[in-house]
Formats: sequence, structure tokens, C-alpha cells
Amino acid sequence: MSYQLSILLKTETSRVVYTFRTIFLDILGFDQVHFLTDLEKFRQKDGVKISYDIFEEGIPFLANSGNLLYESGINQEKPIDVALENDLPYFYRHDDSRSILPFDFAALSFWLITRYEEYQTFEPDVHGRFSAYQSLAYKHQFLELPVIDFWAIELKHRFLNYYQNADLPQAQEFSFQPSFDIDYAWAFKNKPFWRTSGACFKDILKFNFSNLKERIDVLYCGMPDPYFTFSKIDKIHSSCEKPIFFWLLGDYGKFDKNTHFKNPEFRKLIAETADRYAIGIHPSYASDEKQHQAAIEKKRLEEIVKTEIVNSRQHFLKLKFPDTFANLIDLGIKDEYSMGYAEMPGFRASVSRSYHWYNLKTEQETRLRIHPFMIMDVTLNDYLKLSAAAAMAVSKQIIDNCKRAGGELVIIWHNNSLCENKQWFGWSEFYKALVDYSTKK
Repeated sequence: MSYQLSILLKTETSRVVYTFRTIFLDILGFDQVHFLTDLEKFRQKDGVKISYDIFEEGIPFLANSGNLLYESGINQEKPIDVALENDLPYFYRHDDSRSILPFDFAALSFWLITRYEEYQTFEPDVHGRFSAYQSLAYKHQFLELPVIDFWAIELKHRFLNYYQNADLPQAQEFSFQPSFDIDYAWAFKNKPFWRTSGACFKDILKFNFSNLKERIDVLYCGMPDPYFTFSKIDKIHSSCEKPIFFWLLGDYGKFDKNTHFKNPEFRKLIAETADRYAIGIHPSYASDEKQHQAAIEKKRLEEIVKTEIVNSRQHFLKLKFPDTFANLIDLGIKDEYSMGYAEMPGFRASVSRSYHWYNLKTEQETRLRIHPFMIMDVTLNDYLKLSAAAAMAVSKQIIDNCKRAGGELVIIWHNNSLCENKQWFGWSEFYKALVDYSTKK
């Protein structure tokens, strides 16, 4: 069965079309959306209908508030007044009682999902990023909610007052997509002599003799490298969803300390992993300032695995709107996985599923598909300093909300966080429990 929807518009703009396509195709599962500005043609349409900013008797109506979807460019001083209805936040409120929602749902969705606030003036963190703490979602305590999904589901429920006998799409099914960023495949092995000798010297200067001993044991006494946890990953995912692996292949730098891309053991590991799992490029920290660098690194990975690379996630989650995504599109990337915060878990774009990126600079919907992530190991352990038990409580809330929304839960893990060393002691079991909870029906 084909689920089609007709939408009556006062004015058809790229923002309006993008927003309603995202809501009804990506979130609510309709197959086609038809936009009409001619009232008579709209009246002749059969099936499910809705109108935006132009009232038609007997048709579900959504009122416009603030004209956001009729503008272009960025309004730096746009005030946002957040309210609640049944514990669900909303903004762009209006007073039109004919509307089936008390606010402009389309404007809210567009503002959140395009990351409008990240185009406005903000104070970057030490890595040049927009921090979670500056976001509207954090300030108004709805970062843990996929607000757009929940309001879309409520919108569908209110449809039923008008289309009680109509066949509407079924609720979207929850899915789980684990992923691993491979920043350091090995802690000690497969490093050039100058790096190993320098690290040993640093251990001595800092009286870190336990680390020095472990380094010597791994390099010269046959002990396994603690970061080489790939067999453990294989075992955990042997009977559940397979992860995507993102490989860092940048040139050596302060924040890019991966194994050199020409190292034979590293190349073998990447190729063998690509035979069994989906992979992607992990553009380096340096590529944020030198955009041509991402193309070089992508080419390196493609040469190793002998196939086109279409998946990507930024190292350190460095996103600069619109430059980062525009550059990735030019490189042929189709699916991007950086949409989330380093400091806090939750829904950065207030949505729990993938969607096409809209470039606010060019005012165009693009072919790049964004896959937001919700939970990351480093967030829970390093940034928030949570115990495994506390981290599980926080994670379960996010997972439960994603399941309620029928979303795609994307999590980021690192091979070294399964090493059971130092601050990661006990986190292998945590990860297993997280996977089990995420895959539990």
C-alpha cells in the first residue's frame, strides 16, 4: 500500500518543502507528499490532507508563527520562548485555535533539525565546537528527548479525528546501529621508533613506571596490546547488529596520533575488518582547518579496501556549519555520523532518525544523510565522570526514548574503551549490557 499525503500551502518555499518532507516521509513513514498552492486542485485531491498557513474547513490545519519558513538567511537575534504541554517542550506558539497544535510545528522542526542556532554567533569551545551547554535543548532540559519525533507522533494521533477510517502508515520500527571510532588500533605496537622511544622517555620523566613496564611487556615479552580488542568486538556482535568502523588515517599531529596509514599491520587490519563490517572515514582533527586533507585521507582508505567510501564521522566531532558537511558532499560522502555532542548524551538535532541535511547558507536540501548519535563512551566516562551504574541509568533513558519514537539508536564506542585498563576497568561489561538493552525487544 502506498501512503500519500497532500499539503495545501499559502507559499511553497524550499524550507517548507524540506520540513514537511522530513516530517512525513522520514519520521511518519508516508511514501509521497504532494504540495499544492491551488485551492481547487487541493480540494480535488483524494486521501489524507493537511494545510499549512491557509485554513480549509474540515482539513487538519497547522498555523504559521513567525514566518521562519518564508525567510532566508540567518536571523541572529531570533528569540525563542519555550513552553510545555504534557511535559513535551514546544516553541513558536500562536493563538490560532483552529490549528491542531498550539504552535508552529513546522518552524520548530526546521529550527531544530537544521541546527539553526549553530549558524548564529556562539562562543566555541577549546576545539572550536558548539558545545551542548550552549544549546536550547540543554538550557531547557530537553536534550534527552527526540522532540520532533514525539510531536510528529502526536500530530498523527490528531489526524485520526479527521481520518478515522483512513489507512495511515504504521509506527516506525526501532533500530540499533553501533559504531566504533578507531583512533588508536594499538596502545604500544606498530609505532615508529621515535614515537616509542619518546613515549618511554616521557614515562620515565613522569615516574609512570607501571605504564613503562606494560609497554615493555607488550613490545618485547609477548603480552597482548590492551587496545587491540577487535576479537572482543567480534564476539559481542556475533549475534546482534554489526557495527560500523570509522578509521582515522590523518597525518601525525597533536590530536591525530593514529598508526601511520602505510603500516602493513594497520592496512591488514583495516582490510580484514572491511570484509566483515561496514566502514567509513574518520576525518582527522587537522582536516577541520585543511579541508583538502579529508579528501587525501578518504583516498588512503579507498586504496586500502579497494572500494568507494561513503560513510564518515568527524574526529573529535568537529563540525563547522555549513563548511564541514558541504566539503563531505564534494568528496562523495553519502552518510554522516557526527551529529551529537561530546559533553552530553542525547539528541543534538532533537530527532531520533536519519534525515537529509539542509544547507542554510544555500537554502537547499542536500543528498547528504545525517545519522545522529545519542550515546558515546567518552561522554559518559571522561566528560561526565560517571560510574558504570550511573552511566547505564543515563543511557537507558536515552534508549527508552529512542524506542518510543521508533528511531535509529546510534552509539559511538572506541576499541580502547574495551581495554579494561585504568579508567576503563569494568566498561567491557557495561558495553555488553548496553548492547543487550539496545537489542532487547
